[in-house]
Amino acid sequence: MSTPGEVLTRFAGAWERRDAQAIADLFVPDPEFVNVTGLWWHTPKRIAMAHAFGFEKIFGNSHLEFVEEKVRMIGEEAAVVHGRWRVINQDSATGDTTDPRFGIFIFVMEKTGQGWKAVAAQNTDVVEGHESIAVVDGKSVPQSYEDSPTSRGL
Repeated sequence: MSTPGEVLTRFAGAWERRDAQAIADLFVPDPEFVNVTGLWWHTPKRIAMAHAFGFEKIFGNSHLEFVEEKVRMIGEEAAVVHGRWRVINQDSATGDTTDPRFGIFIFVMEKTGQGWKAVAAQNTDVVEGHESIAVVDGKSVPQSYEDSPTSRGL
């Protein structure tokens, strides 16, 4: 990649092609990747395997697009890239199509001899109208604290 922000275009393109290896190839040989449920992968092989599973079972008919991006350079050879995303046509566990999902990806990028590569990535769902998650009866449940500064957009 010739710029750090290109990671978003490349990730979305690989997603559309259902190319799990192309996603893994965006990363350095010793990456860190945390998905929306907190699963944590430490090698490109595991990143590829997880995305291949996702394309087969969850995201086979989906469309991912980045709707907002922000790139912050850290010197000349590192950057942090944020991308707000939207996914439509995800398959549920019962085979139905789910409502659209929204989230934010963060990539830590490094300039290497082969261009820009992702060192780490973390993916987070956006749960509108909620400020936190609590565990209730063993299950994660979105929580709303009506008078919190975050619920007022501060």
